[in-house]
Amino acid sequence: MFEEIRESILNANPSWESYIAKYYVGFKSGKRKLHAVLEGRTSNGGWIAVGLAKSVDELIDPEAMCQDKRTQGGFGPGMPTYVALRNIDDIPAVLDLIKQC
Repeated sequence: MFEEIRESILNANPSWESYIAKYYVGFKSGKRKLHAVLEGRTSNGGWIAVGLAKSVDELIDPEAMCQDKRTQGGFGPGMPTYVALRNIDDIPAVLDLIKQC
């Protein structure tokens, strides 16, 4: 599932590039603009945490997938919001959120 979401993000955003950091895979444009991060989680059968560069208030989220992490100091490097990607069927909805970043 990780490779599927990674490829989907890059196909939907051709100007973005991915890079590997110590704890996550990031997606950026240019030298500094970080849009999203992916981080694998092993609890509850395994899932992928998707960090988003915009806050919950700035995103149109009809499926109510976003979780506000600002009170806990954010999720990852400058990611105030995260989404739990638990199965492949959620990829289109997650991509819609990522495109807003």
